[in-house]
Amino acid sequence: MTENKKNYMKDFAKKNKILTFDHDPNIGGRFSIFSITSLLPLIIMGYSLNLLIKSFLSAKDKFIKNHKILSQNILTSLKFEDTNKIKNIVGLSYHSRINSINEWYRQIFAESLGKNTSAKNYISAYGSIDQHSQFQLFIDGPCDKHFIFFQIQNKTSTIKNNHQLIVGYKLLSILERGAIKTLQQKKTLVSQIIIEEKFDDYSYLLFYLIFDVYLRSKVAQINFLDQPAVEILKKNTRA
Repeated sequence: MTENKKNYMKDFAKKNKILTFDHDPNIGGRFSIFSITSLLPLIIMGYSLNLLIKSFLSAKDKFIKNHKILSQNILTSLKFEDTNKIKNIVGLSYHSRINSINEWYRQIFAESLGKNTSAKNYISAYGSIDQHSQFQLFIDGPCDKHFIFFQIQNKTSTIKNNHQLIVGYKLLSILERGAIKTLQQKKTLVSQIIIEEKFDDYSYLLFYLIFDVYLRSKVAQINFLDQPAVEILKKNTRA
C-alpha cells in the first residue's frame, strides 16, 4: 500500500510485479483506520469485506444519531479539565483486545492536539503492569489527571473456583474495578468507556474517539490534521 505516485515502494513493486493498493493522499496515516490501510490486513486475517463495511456503516449511523449527546459529554469533560487545570489524560485498558485502541488514541491525540505549550499530555497505561508501576503516582501524586478507562463489558457473576476467575476477563475486570474505585475515592475525574465484545462496538468507539479529537481541536483552535513538528523530525532524520 502506497500513494499512487513515483516513490521507492511503488517503483520496487512495479519492478518486481507486486500487487499494490493505492492509499488516498487526503487521508492522514493516523486517521486511515477505516481505509484500505486497515481493511486489507483484516481481510487477510479472514474477515469478510462486506461484513466489515456493514459494521462501519452501522457504527456511522449510530454515531450520527447520538453525536449531539456525545459532543455534550466531550465538551463537559473538556470544561472540567480546563477549569481544574488538568494537564494529563491517562488512558487505561485492562484487556489486550482493547489496548490497541488505547495506544491508537494516544497517537491521534498527541499528533493532532500537541501543537502548542498549552497542549495536554496523553499517557497510556496497560492493566496490571501499570497498576503496579504507576498507580502510586496516580493516587498520591498531583491531582492533575483525567483518567479514561477503556472497558470490555463483563457481566458480574459469582466466582466459585480459580478456573472461573481467569476466563471471560473476570480477574482483569476485578483489578479494573478496584482501580476505578480507588481513583474515584480520590475525587479525580474518572470516565468509563464500555463496549461489548463485537465488531460494531469497536467501530463505534473509533468514530467517537476521532470525534473527540476533532472537538478538542476546535476548542483549542488548532488544525488537527497537520503535524508540523513531525515533518521537521523527518527532515532532520533524512539529513
